[in-house]
Amino acid sequence: MLLRMVKAGLLTGFLTAIFYTFIYSVMILPIIQEAEFIEKGHINSQLVPSTSDQLGNQRKQSELTHKKNEERPSAQTQLNTNYQNTLLSKRFFFTFLANLVLAVGFSFLILAAFLLSGVNVGVGNGILWGLAGYLVFTIAPSLGISPELPGTFFGDLGYKQFSWISISILTALGLWFLVFRKSYILKMIGILIILIPQIVLPDATNHSTSASIPESLYGEFLINTLVSLFLFWVFLGASSGAILRKLSNA
Repeated sequence: MLLRMVKAGLLTGFLTAIFYTFIYSVMILPIIQEAEFIEKGHINSQLVPSTSDQLGNQRKQSELTHKKNEERPSAQTQLNTNYQNTLLSKRFFFTFLANLVLAVGFSFLILAAFLLSGVNVGVGNGILWGLAGYLVFTIAPSLGISPELPGTFFGDLGYKQFSWISISILTALGLWFLVFRKSYILKMIGILIILIPQIVLPDATNHSTSASIPESLYGEFLINTLVSLFLFWVFLGASSGAILRKLSNA
């Protein structure tokens, strides 16, 4: 049984990492790159001298550089293209690696939930566990901690980590009481456990953005993050149930 769970966890994590990396590259990465581009341009603009003489000299230097680049467009273009491709390749690789670690870890968590709860192994129950994971690790923490985009600032990192861990653990515990305990008193306790961190912990949802980052861009980033993580958890849960069931029947 243990060997089957290990195989199921690794295979599920690998497939989920491939799936989510693709989703991330389509829905999240372009927004991050746009924010980085805007923020870099904003920082550079703050370093530009403001006097007319300096601006004139800078314009002349820019025209001279442009003229030189026109004399060797192919080499310069090829260099820039290769550099950008290298950066994108590295970013894609490390993104996939991070997604692989997270997916494998969460897949083992869902498989352990299957074992502890005693529910039937399958795609349907896997999706339900995936939705529970989405609620515990995404929705509940996001009520107090918003995801960050380059150019946004949210305060102390240690506090955010503490809040995320506390909210996730208490929400998972509360859901366990709410779903798997028959006593109405225990179900009410479960609801209270879920609400406690949302009430007690200080609100960290307020964020500030630099003048260069539009609020609309951050709003798009927030929505796409929630949607992509929803797809991540549904795929993870469904594949966990399907793979574990197939290995169990083999």
